[in-house]
Amino acid sequence: GMGADEVCDGVDNDCDGEVDEGDPGGGVPCDTGGEGVCANGALACRGGELDCVATSSPTVETCNGLDDDCDGETDEDTGGLDARTGIEWVCIAGGSFEMGSAAGEADEEVHPVEVPSFLMARTEVTVAQYRRCVEDGGACSVPDAGEACNWGVEGRDDHPVNCVDWNQAAAYGAWAAGRLPSESEWEYAARSGGRD
Repeated sequence: GMGADEVCDGVDNDCDGEVDEGDPGGGVPCDTGGEGVCANGALACRGGELDCVATSSPTVETCNGLDDDCDGETDEDTGGLDARTGIEWVCIAGGSFEMGSAAGEADEEVHPVEVPSFLMARTEVTVAQYRRCVEDGGACSVPDAGEACNWGVEGRDDHPVNCVDWNQAAAYGAWAAGRLPSESEWEYAARSGGRD
């Protein structure tokens, strides 16, 4: 006759000639006891016993709020100086904050926002950094030059590049293997990572 449902015990519970088939009891999330993403596991039936098996392996650490390399530290050694662009990248740890202003317009009302970890340049893009992009095969177009503009003014290489439009800023971000921050990322970083 037919036996009981198969369970993970090293016995042919359902009397079909197979022991522990179908990974009975398996697939349930568990903690391997490892660090970071390596703590993620799933139960698997092995040798008649349920064992917590890792579902993630160590990888290169990235700025994402996770311990990717399973060493007990989160987002360490991410960012740093990019020799090609001259940008020093900083990993901004994600979190939540109250975005907006009580004195602002209706679309600027104070509301809670959750921001994931992200990379941001430590400083505004300088004239010298932007020039590298202009001189790299025209990846970036020349900014406007005028009375209030820093482009083309002697002694202002370390000043922020200004007089660029959104498209020029986005082109620079793409050239630098980055992107423009979202409004919430910008405000979060400006408020010191939600610490106001």
